[in-house]
Amino acid sequence: MNLLGSVEKTKVDEASKNIVITTITDNTMPRDADLVCPAGEDSVPISQVDTILLAKIEGINQLVAVGVISQHIDAKEGEKIIYSRDSNAEVIAKIHLKQNGEVYIETKDKINIKYDKEVILNDGKDYAVKFNELDKEMKKLKEQLNGFIKEYNAHVHASPSGPTEMPKPPSSTQITLDIKEAKSESIKIP
Repeated sequence: MNLLGSVEKTKVDEASKNIVITTITDNTMPRDADLVCPAGEDSVPISQVDTILLAKIEGINQLVAVGVISQHIDAKEGEKIIYSRDSNAEVIAKIHLKQNGEVYIETKDKINIKYDKEVILNDGKDYAVKFNELDKEMKKLKEQLNGFIKEYNAHVHASPSGPTEMPKPPSSTQITLDIKEAKSESIKIP
């Protein structure tokens, strides 16, 4: 026997680690039901918003929540959308696995990627740059080159008519270097 129930509250049973939903069906007294999710998923319905599908286990008169009546986001046949919502049930983040093989990730905040070895983007044909490290090294190079130019311009040659100076470079004797355009404000790496 299947029933629809409103999600009154949710909690995690500390002993079993199961998600327990307190639900009301057909204006009856609140009853608890363990939530059953697909393997590898951890998803908690929103209290006072979601409706769940319950199955009654015959013989022991126990309810099990087997699914949440979910809203249609935009998935087409063969696609899957995984999404999270805030307490007002507004979608705030989603991953859309499309039928053409594309994957879309949308969020109203930031995306954090935690990894142990490496992240490969676009077949790994190029490397990301740590801007701060590159900037530090380029500033050191600029100082060394400017020091070399200063020493080069200061030296003189002995000649019978007296010391001669080296000709100055045609433009500036200082090297300028600006790599700020290489910095991406939207992508940060460790």
